[in-house]
Amino acid sequence: RGRIIGTAAAYTDAASTSSMPDWYGSIKEVVAFIDGHYAERLSLAQLAKIANVSEPRFRRLFQNVMEMTPGHYVTTIRLNAARKLLATTDMLISDIATQVGFWDQSHFVKAFKRQRGLTPSQYRKHHWTA
Repeated sequence: RGRIIGTAAAYTDAASTSSMPDWYGSIKEVVAFIDGHYAERLSLAQLAKIANVSEPRFRRLFQNVMEMTPGHYVTTIRLNAARKLLATTDMLISDIATQVGFWDQSHFVKAFKRQRGLTPSQYRKHHWTA
C-alpha cells in the first residue's frame, strides 16, 4: 500500500525529465488534481478532459503510468486520508467517510475492509494515537 505513494513519487521524478512523452505531463497534472480534489465527485470524463485525451486513451495511459486504474487510485487516496483521520481524530466514521469523498458509508466500510483487512472501527482501535 505504501507502494502507491512511492509509485506516484517515482512517476513525478520521472515525468520531470525531458525524455518522457508529452502525455506523461498530462497524467502528472491529473494525479496532482486528484491528490488535491479526492474528496470531490470525480468522473473519468472530467479527468480525461484535464489530460486532454479521450476517456479510453486516458484510462490506458493512466494505468500504464500508475499501474492501477484511475478509480482505484482515487479510492486508495481517499482510504489513505481516512486512515489518518481514524488514527488521529475522534470524528464519527460516517463524517470521515463523507470528508474523504465516499457518499455512502457502507461503500466506505467495504472498501476500507477490502484494502486494510479491518473495518474502520477495528482499524481505529488498533491505531488510535490522538
